[in-house]
Amino acid sequence: MTFEDFSFGFPHIAHFPLDHIGSKGGDYYFKKTGHFKSAAFERAVKNAKMKGKDYNDAVRNWLGDKERQKKLGFRFEYKKKRS
Repeated sequence: MTFEDFSFGFPHIAHFPLDHIGSKGGDYYFKKTGHFKSAAFERAVKNAKMKGKDYNDAVRNWLGDKERQKKLGFRFEYKKKRS
């Protein structure tokens, strides 16, 4: 599975509706920056060691790492739903 499988027709952004445990609602967004390194990202995903209380928590922790985001050229952020 590649990143493009998650892009929903927008090659630079993907929308991930992960479970929102204890939150009032919102969504996570993955955005490729101008310096996105797709081959390095795919290698990193294949070799990822996930740590968290469950799968969703582990994915949030891995993608949410600011150092990893800068190194691979992407942003991962949570946006609350508007009321």
